[in-house]
Amino acid sequence: NIGKMHQSMKEEDVLKVGRFGLGFQSVYNITDLPTIVSGDFVGIMDPHETVIKNEGKTGKRFPLEEFNIYAAQSAPFEGVFGFYNHTNHYDGTLFRFPFRNDKFISKISDRMFTADEAHRVLYESLAEEAPRLLLFLNHVTTVELYRQVHSSKSFQPELLLRIAIEGGNVSTTRQWCIEKSMASQTAKGLQTPVCSISECTIRVERPLSKGTAQYS
Repeated sequence: NIGKMHQSMKEEDVLKVGRFGLGFQSVYNITDLPTIVSGDFVGIMDPHETVIKNEGKTGKRFPLEEFNIYAAQSAPFEGVFGFYNHTNHYDGTLFRFPFRNDKFISKISDRMFTADEAHRVLYESLAEEAPRLLLFLNHVTTVELYRQVHSSKSFQPELLLRIAIEGGNVSTTRQWCIEKSMASQTAKGLQTPVCSISECTIRVERPLSKGTAQYS
């Protein structure tokens, strides 16, 4: 449940990844203050009430034009993938998960990540899970991992990893994966859903290492 901690609306839904505890709330393993910019709005999840103060709320959704009120939270978005703080609309969605550090005592977790450690974990886990990652996402066909080039003043992303699912039978393959998951969750004695699998290709590109792998 993206809006409420310690609660899930997907436990009984076999088609939702969140039923396994792998939904949005997993970000609290690394952060205490997730922020989302999308369309005309901003959402700040603040379980410790360090930013959304004196309102009795652990989160807030508000118009993008008011984002500058929270200057410390809006500044890191400036220039990132075409976002600028003077805008009232962003054609896309940005997530920011500031890493937990020793400057603040978290009530959620004492696990802290350095930037280098987070980069390594993201890179290695994405590359390892690439053959399966995109098969269960209905609307995502490409995932890219970038890092900021520190020598530049403006946002200059450097592509580290690109994972894409390709082929004319992507939707059929995904349906097969969903039905297979449903079958594993059904009670004994019920007939297993039948769906013939179609082939598609998952391409993993690592530009810096000049490596490419394909999985079918």
